[in-house]
Amino acid sequence: AIQTVKAHQSMPTIVEKAKIACLDFNLNKFRLQLGIQVLVDDPKNLELIRQKECNVLKDRLNKIISAGANVILTRMGIDDTASQYMNASGVLGLRR
Repeated sequence: AIQTVKAHQSMPTIVEKAKIACLDFNLNKFRLQLGIQVLVDDPKNLELIRQKECNVLKDRLNKIISAGANVILTRMGIDDTASQYMNASGVLGLRR
């Protein structure tokens, strides 16, 4: 038995003909590595940077889902943005 938690409460509890992706990385918004700073001159650009962080995560999830996975298992974390996107796509996400 695998002890895991659904990433979102409204995700399905039963998946028939499951295609499972086992991941060893986080499904969190992309963050810059420690020590790297981004200087923003215009506050309007800050929202653009945040949107790009979300787009990196969505692109990563799209590649996994387009490969045919409808169940995603990960040892690491799944943040709210990823869980909402998976839920909207009908994918079951399970973490630790």
